[in-house]
Amino acid sequence: MNLKKSTPGILQPNSVFLLKEREIDSQFPVNDEERSYLIEKLSGDQHLVEINRYTSRLMIVGIPATKDENSSLEVWRKHGNEVAQWAKSEKLASIEITSLIDNPAYLYAFAEGAILGSYQFLKYHSKADKLRTSLQEIYFAGDLLSQKQLDELSILTNAVYSARNLVNEPVISLNAEK
Repeated sequence: MNLKKSTPGILQPNSVFLLKEREIDSQFPVNDEERSYLIEKLSGDQHLVEINRYTSRLMIVGIPATKDENSSLEVWRKHGNEVAQWAKSEKLASIEITSLIDNPAYLYAFAEGAILGSYQFLKYHSKADKLRTSLQEIYFAGDLLSQKQLDELSILTNAVYSARNLVNEPVISLNAEK
């Protein structure tokens, strides 16, 4: 999975916006009808709302505040996984994540959930090419995460992928020589 900073001022075709629940202001890049639709959907129990435009897709993730920081991060990871499943079902090759929340820990947790949610072990599957996820790149808008944090996230998720691969390998194939 490639993690990159996006070019400022250029909105990617498949964008994911992270915001606190019910905080859609006039600066949000949607028209009035879309804004009304978002407010209606996010005011209920729905936390993920997709706006499918002709040339692009927007996924808006509105997450309610929780009392505990650790449980908040876990909620962000779970929603990152849900966005990864959405990207897989839509066969998206890349997404751009824009956080409208000034907390880098939330963006980091969300990205971690999205990357780890894209994991697949298809080594022994006969139809691996058909089942392989198409999500290959995640772009990050803004300066909330530094390049060092993106590199750390990449190393962390690659390590988890390696551990999952070892767990999924049949025991008979694991020996000292391999």
